[in-house]
Amino acid sequence: MRTVVTTLGFDRHGPPASHDTDASDTANEDLLRLGPPDAPDLNMTETDSEYTVLAALPGLKASDIRLTIENKHLSIDAEHETCESSSKGEVHITEFTLGSIHRTLELPGPVGKAEAEFSNGLLSITLTKKPLRPRRIRVKTPDEPEKRT
Repeated sequence: MRTVVTTLGFDRHGPPASHDTDASDTANEDLLRLGPPDAPDLNMTETDSEYTVLAALPGLKASDIRLTIENKHLSIDAEHETCESSSKGEVHITEFTLGSIHRTLELPGPVGKAEAEFSNGLLSITLTKKPLRPRRIRVKTPDEPEKRT
């Protein structure tokens, strides 16, 4: 199995303060974390016959999630229900992401059949590769007359 894209759960605000960054570190982080900060973390793997995408969507229901494939792009959209905040006491930390989630990724190749399953906050999408049909290409010579149809 070949890993195509692996997005790790980096701190959403960048590297730790004690981490010295230079241009190469920034480039490596960009390769590891491809989505915007509020997009779901995901992993994508490829076998000979299919691509598999796993996306972490905790706190959602299957009915909140919309998946679309257009050309070679897979889009994951979801809408969080708003949650009532407690009016008791002072708030010290608020890290819940509420509202819309959107993530689009480019697939390495064309896909045929697509299936998705959602359980315990993990969305699993299986995309069957669409085989490319081999075709013959006729080779002409400069002195060959054009064929009219």
